[in-house]
Amino acid sequence: MIGILEQLDLRIRGALDGSIEVSVDHVLPVTDDDREVPAPVGGPDLAAMTLTPDDLGPGWRLDEDGYYADPDRLALFTRDFKYTEPGAAILGGSEIGGLEAEVQLWPDAERAAAFVSSRRTLFEGEAGAANYARMLADDGGPTVTNVATEIRDLPYGDQALAVTIAADWSTLGRQTYLYIAIRDGDIVSWTTIDTLGSLNPADVDLIVERAAARLLTPEG
Repeated sequence: MIGILEQLDLRIRGALDGSIEVSVDHVLPVTDDDREVPAPVGGPDLAAMTLTPDDLGPGWRLDEDGYYADPDRLALFTRDFKYTEPGAAILGGSEIGGLEAEVQLWPDAERAAAFVSSRRTLFEGEAGAANYARMLADDGGPTVTNVATEIRDLPYGDQALAVTIAADWSTLGRQTYLYIAIRDGDIVSWTTIDTLGSLNPADVDLIVERAAARLLTPEG
């Protein structure tokens, strides 16, 4: 279920809205829908900062991408990938079922940092596992049990971390989701990887490195 934590952002943003005055000249139209919009005039090229199929290796293709309206971020570019072969992509010992990469332009570095920090606050420890299960239940999702979360700091940019959430789903069996946040000033790279069964974090280290490289050296 790619992007499932985006549902939770609506709750997180309530703590951030209105706390900082925004004054910029490259703001996307503020809407509450999920429609595609043009690239922001005068803003950075977020597409150049986002993972491509070449970064992921053989068998991956671009499913869809584009800029999307967002009520809090100044710009949001999302790129969805599909694996072209039957079944899942095998990286090391992990079966990758799906991958979504997005780059977010925030009004300023403070809000971008708050977004990344909120991932730790929400999903760290036993309370984080309970939050995840409760979020799914509140949104009408399947029942999950045996939830385990792990948060790792990453050595990239101004701030970076990886959130791993594993759980037994009533509909899918054991699933593991990896959420990678990398911040450079007011820009955040946010990558979601879902796996079938367990995940060895080392199997996706190359994807993490390439996501960081795209954000920090987009012309490279």
